[in-house]
Amino acid sequence: MGKVLLLTKVLLKQNLATMLGLDNTRRKRSSRSSLLATVIIALVLYPFFQWLKKKFTGKKRILAYVFSFFAGALLCTIIEFSMGLMVNDHYQLWDYRDNFGNIMGQVCLQNTIAFGIAASVIAWFVYPMLERWIARQPSDVMNIV
Repeated sequence: MGKVLLLTKVLLKQNLATMLGLDNTRRKRSSRSSLLATVIIALVLYPFFQWLKKKFTGKKRILAYVFSFFAGALLCTIIEFSMGLMVNDHYQLWDYRDNFGNIMGQVCLQNTIAFGIAASVIAWFVYPMLERWIARQPSDVMNIV
């Protein structure tokens, strides 16, 4: 059981690093698509998370985090599944048939959990920090950018 837990931790860490663009072993195309996925996650999930926080107040606030996690996992899994159907037909970049909870070898439960964690980190911490940092920048600098 301990070996399975250790293997799961290592695989989750690798998936998070890849999704956040921190994996240097992948090609540049992979890092660009990871950045694009991060932007999509931030633009879709952050407003959804803010809406959930307004909807669930008090003791029910934990539900906002739970629903946000599952929404992020679902969104990322849908993106991976659709990209897998399009790309893996010709290039066979990944195959999850040996992993638990796979669907047609395109997605698996392990990646869904990792994507949910990564999407939650982006929506709950990374995007709000960037938004505050950008708001503090002088308007002249932002006009140039």
